[in-house]
Amino acid sequence: MLSTEIKTTLLKIPFKEEGVAIYQSEKQFVTKTTITDYNTVAIENFDNDLSKANNSEFYSAYMVGEPLKAGKKYNITYRFVPNPLKKQEAVMVISEAVEIDSINSFEITEEVKQEIDVIRGDTSMPIQERLEFLFEQDLARVREYNNFDLWLLTTMTFHSSLRINYNGKPLRGYLDAIAIGETRSGKSVMANNHVKKYRLGKIINADGSTTQALLGGKVETSEGQRIRYGTLSREHEGLVILEEIKDIASQLLLKIRSVRSSQMLKIDRVAGSLEMVLYVRMLMLSNPRVLEGNTIDMRNNFNNGLEVLSSIVPAQEDQTRFDCIFLVDNPKNLTRKSPDPFTYQYADLIPDEYFADALRAI
Repeated sequence: MLSTEIKTTLLKIPFKEEGVAIYQSEKQFVTKTTITDYNTVAIENFDNDLSKANNSEFYSAYMVGEPLKAGKKYNITYRFVPNPLKKQEAVMVISEAVEIDSINSFEITEEVKQEIDVIRGDTSMPIQERLEFLFEQDLARVREYNNFDLWLLTTMTFHSSLRINYNGKPLRGYLDAIAIGETRSGKSVMANNHVKKYRLGKIINADGSTTQALLGGKVETSEGQRIRYGTLSREHEGLVILEEIKDIASQLLLKIRSVRSSQMLKIDRVAGSLEMVLYVRMLMLSNPRVLEGNTIDMRNNFNNGLEVLSSIVPAQEDQTRFDCIFLVDNPKNLTRKSPDPFTYQYADLIPDEYFADALRAI
């Protein structure tokens, strides 16, 4: 128990000040953390270049009670209070943190069950026919790209489970996929449509990004070196779509081999390595790498699909870690019959929130 004299010294109050009563509250568990505003434009800059991160984008804070978890998103209640140990410098104290849009904390209500029944439809319908129906619903959103296989790959990536319990041990359950295709073959449009529909995932343009910005690393601040989590780290238990990875694929895949094999991210620092568990669904999108002056035409520039993949991912140990490798053909080469684009009027479409709630329920 601190003496009254010590308390008044810490609080910068004269020892014999009249009309002041000091009470010592019960002890609470407090942790120091670093937070950032997820919705600020500055974060987009940070995604492309870690060196652009500055003190204004990241805040040191003290969390009262249960500590915050790395990579999670919260709505917080906080206030700034003077720190008597640092010349009354204002410090953020968080009194309440509510996790937002968490798949793990999602509650299945009767309303959600009804939404799932709408998506499930007639249970006697063959699975292939039901998939065709759901695909044609999406054609109303992306009419120009009638590619069922690309839609199925993206849909399976979004719906894959993070973990599967096998013999009492958690194993990775999500898909590690890559789609390689020519320009304007629908890769990005399909990915954007799914992110919007399911309210899940973050699309990152890797062109011009650094592996440090994607994974995290050391940053010099006024308080010394700090570890800044990268985009993948912040999307723990979420989903990341990496576009235009052909110029960074080899370097990035080398850095995240441990993530793809054991779901552990390792960040090197002066005081030793920092390791964190990282479960994140990843879908990589890229154009094939062709010789300068050649057109991006997979049929004319490559003999087989393995050559296409090797142009982006040359290391065999990285190639074998993919669960699904999909080559996206030019839309003009697709032989699939396109349904009438006006088959489904907007009012007939299943609402996006039904798909988002069903995904979280799964």
